[in-house]
Amino acid sequence: MTSDKARRRLRRHAVTVLVLVLAYAVMAAAFLYGPGAGPTSGVGLLLPLLPLTVLGLPWAIPFWADPYAFDGVGHAAHHLILVGPAILNVLIHAAIHRVRDARAVKSNTR
Repeated sequence: MTSDKARRRLRRHAVTVLVLVLAYAVMAAAFLYGPGAGPTSGVGLLLPLLPLTVLGLPWAIPFWADPYAFDGVGHAAHHLILVGPAILNVLIHAAIHRVRDARAVKSNTR
């Protein structure tokens, strides 16, 4: 894969996760902490949360295996547990990209 193509894929991955995280944050603020928050208002969060979970695999599996295991943590930590795996995968993708670029430069200088 060319370096430009790999950079575009990394940018698309990062932008997708960023847009979904921002959508999740806005929707969480509106649905969970807004004036009309009720017991079923969190259902609206599934729209950004499901793609974030897919983008966060395999790190998101512990939450989906037992979602009630994280009930004892605070609100901020709970939200971080939900969106953190997708962000972690973007960071791993960026690290892999850097390692590949470094190897390519190293092999070209030999």
